[in-house]
Parts: sequence; structure tokens; C-alpha cells
Amino acid sequence: MAGRDRVLWTSEGAASAGLAPTIREASADGAFRRDYRLPDAYRPADGRGVRNNLAFESLTRSADGRSIVAATEAALAQDGPIATLDAGTGARVLVLDRSSGRTRAEYVYRTDPITAAPTDPANPYADRGLTELLALNDTDFLAVERSFAGGVGFTIQVFWTTTRGATNAAVRDALTGRERVMPTRLLLDLTAAGTQVDNVEGITWGPRLPNGDRSLVLAADDNFTGFTQFHLLRVRGR
Repeated sequence: MAGRDRVLWTSEGAASAGLAPTIREASADGAFRRDYRLPDAYRPADGRGVRNNLAFESLTRSADGRSIVAATEAALAQDGPIATLDAGTGARVLVLDRSSGRTRAEYVYRTDPITAAPTDPANPYADRGLTELLALNDTDFLAVERSFAGGVGFTIQVFWTTTRGATNAAVRDALTGRERVMPTRLLLDLTAAGTQVDNVEGITWGPRLPNGDRSLVLAADDNFTGFTQFHLLRVRGR
């Protein structure tokens, strides 16, 4: 995502192999344009930085087009633990200046706890993380949280969140735990609504509907074992 002539994308890297995450830009034809410099706090080394497969899952562009906003799926190793059944995790939201590439801000987004305990002895895995952001304006976002538990399946929830009132922890090597986190408000629970959901990790605006309302599209990553899935929603009066 970046506009008609540019494409932005993230890579989670591979923390287990010491490979740092990346944010890169290409031309519409796929030609490499630039690699954005990331704060050192994200680089995996000596028990610090992003955790394996829990790095930059979210990417959006500010409404004015001047900033790139990316977020980790879970807390950096030096910032705190991953989500549990009792507590969420403090993901970092990184704001980069689109033109210069400099870090403009960093905020903390705290997820909810894991929704349910696993019930499948053969698959006792469970997690929860921030999987996507979508800018509504220069301060407010839609945030997708995905929870999973073996034998239970996925819980997919969409929250409103904002950087207004949150602590700007820019270029802070480690969080203190006293930062004011981004406030959240639950807008939609796809699972509670009775919708069959898989590993939803994408959200974007769709085309205008005939009555003038906006459409909202959520997309699932098949994760090599699930299935590709799209959810089309109507947003009234936007």
C-alpha cells in the first residue's frame, strides 16, 4: 500500500536467525525504491528486539499520506511478555515520516488477553496479537486483533484506537511500563456475530456502495493450512 505509483510492504524478518524486520518501498512495476531505517530497538539480538513471527504484521498510511504507520504483533522482547489468558501484550506502533524516513513517533497498543484456553491436547497452542491497522485520519485507526486457541479456533475483533493522549515513546530502547497506551473501543466481534472466521490479518477500505456508504474489507491469511477468506462489511454514513 502506498498510492498508485508506489507499493509499501513489511517483512517480519526472522528473529530466530537474527534477521531484522524491514519496511520497504517499490515502484508499481516492482522496482526497488528504498529501505526505511528502523530504530535499533526492533533489531533481534541478545534477547532484545522483535520476537520470531511477531514483528511487523500491521502497515497503513496516514490519511494525509505523509506518514507510514507500522506495528508489531506483540511486545518487543525487552518491553514485556506476549499475551496470556490473563493479560494482553504491548505492541509497538511505529510512525515514520514518509519523505525523510525518520521516526516521528512510537506508541504502545495493548491487546486484550487471549480469548480462550486451548482444548485440543494435540495442539495446545494459543496466542493473541495485533494483526492490522487502518488509518481513519491522522490520529485514529481501526485495529484488528486476532486470538487463536487449539481446538477452539480464531476470535477476530475490530477496535477503534487513537494516538491522542498516548505517550510518544519515540526511539526508546525499552519501555518503562509507565507509558499511556493507546485507548481502544471494541467495534466488531466477527466470531460473536456468528461469522466463520480464519486467520484475519488484513483490513482496507473497499469501493463506495450504491447508497454512498463505504465498504470495508477484511482478509485472512491462509497460513499454509487454513483458507483464503474475505469479509465485506458496510460502514454507515462514512
